[in-house]
Amino acid sequence: MPKTLTTAQLETAKAMIGSGTPTELSNFYDYMYQQGYGYAALANGVVNCQWATGTTAQNYMINSAGAQGVILDAAAIQKIEAGMANGYINTLLGYANSTGSTSQDISAEDALSIHSDPETVYFNRRKR
Repeated sequence: MPKTLTTAQLETAKAMIGSGTPTELSNFYDYMYQQGYGYAALANGVVNCQWATGTTAQNYMINSAGAQGVILDAAAIQKIEAGMANGYINTLLGYANSTGSTSQDISAEDALSIHSDPETVYFNRRKR
């Protein structure tokens, strides 16, 4: 069960994302998972290409972009992953907005929204 995190704690976690390097993202997701937020473990698996789910997600992202005529290089993947991390923490901040804290991880609906956001998954609208 997720621990209650205040808006200030969530903002501190958000700062961990930094410029979105794999190390920064991994540290962010490790922290969130240590606080009981299970989605963070899945997302960290993608960032680190761990487990079948992480590898499958990376391959899906690359193949989906390729089907749209976009070749994703490491920098593009890093930008997408950083955007998703920001989408995740911003969703949690939204949950905390009214009460100043949250102990709720993101819903499946919110996860879909983050993964479908054209600002996050920018290859959906930008072809090379």
